[in-house]
Amino acid sequence: MKKPIICFDLDGTLLDKEGMMHPKDREILGAKDDIDAVFLPCTGRPRGSVLTTFHHNGLYLGKEAPFAMVTQNGAAAHLPNGQLANYTQFPDEVQEALFKIFWGYPETSFMMMKEDGNYLLWPNEFGSKWMARFQSPWKTFTEKELHCKFGKMTCLTDDETIIHELIEILSELPVEFGRSMKAVFDIQPKGVSKRTGVEQLIHHMNLEGNPVLTAGDGDNDLDLFEFSDYSFAPTTTNEIIRKQADQVINIKENGLLAAMLEKAQLF
Repeated sequence: MKKPIICFDLDGTLLDKEGMMHPKDREILGAKDDIDAVFLPCTGRPRGSVLTTFHHNGLYLGKEAPFAMVTQNGAAAHLPNGQLANYTQFPDEVQEALFKIFWGYPETSFMMMKEDGNYLLWPNEFGSKWMARFQSPWKTFTEKELHCKFGKMTCLTDDETIIHELIEILSELPVEFGRSMKAVFDIQPKGVSKRTGVEQLIHHMNLEGNPVLTAGDGDNDLDLFEFSDYSFAPTTTNEIIRKQADQVINIKENGLLAAMLEKAQLF
């Protein structure tokens, strides 16, 4: 039997609001070398944030996390040694158009991710709190960064009017967008998603034909749901996501990964 690929989102899925994992999930990830499966974190966060989160949960202290991973919603695909298998950036003309849009919302923070750093345009209390939750170091975005190349941009706001305005405006641009959490509105280059990141890693790691199981709670997980052999959603997510999943589970009670590994035995 081929090793199952266990893809899991972080925020709202593997992690609670405090960034903590269920004890059973920490135990499974700590013993991953004894489990016949390929664990593959898939997140909108940058890679450094993922590593810090594992360390915060007492895992892989003083060392790299031993996983391949998809970060920045698929803009970045990392091999187990941390090497980039792929990094997709916005085309220059699209990035310039996005900057012009964001310049019209000076009351709203926008997180800009590039291959090796994070910036915050229009820093405010709301945006900086979300950056702290993501455990992502950042610098203030200035005009000097206008010529940097970015792979993902995120609007951090709880203002529904702004979100709806951005949806209408961005519908005219060649980009992907959607919510990963209620106040986290993500934007990636056209054709980039967690699914494309997983597909790239499957190719690079010679895992074609292995069963894929996925867990997630946001709009940015739905494309990967469609690609997977079986999908999970937590009880805490919205009805739209729950209906798209093959199975809904209560992560607070029993964690996430045990249910995924149990189901993987059927493939």
